[in-house]
Amino acid sequence: MRQRLLPREEWHRLPEQALRDVAQDLPQGTNIIVIEVDGEIIANWMLMPTWRLEGMYCAPEYRRHAGVARRMLVSMRQLMNVLGVRTVFTTTIEPVMDQYVRRYFRNRFTEMPGITYVLRVGD
Repeated sequence: MRQRLLPREEWHRLPEQALRDVAQDLPQGTNIIVIEVDGEIIANWMLMPTWRLEGMYCAPEYRRHAGVARRMLVSMRQLMNVLGVRTVFTTTIEPVMDQYVRRYFRNRFTEMPGITYVLRVGD
């Protein structure tokens, strides 16, 4: 059994289809650690730099105005293009903002399964 950093040119060997499918979209600086037994990858874990969208707010009286959501999305995508950002993550905590994202941005975001955890190093 050995562990190693998997070079990008070997990412096609990853056993998890979902990770292989998005590998080309992962940002530079992404690293994947694998555990191998007799050359077979039996475990992997990815560390990547990410951009997050946070702090989205829309005044209650404007939440039913599609124009506000459209302007926010267009403006944010323009900023992302200027910064060279291809992929971002976001989390909604309040049900009302979750509904807002689902209503106005449903074709732009992919809902991710699971629960988000924070791992602190050095504690």
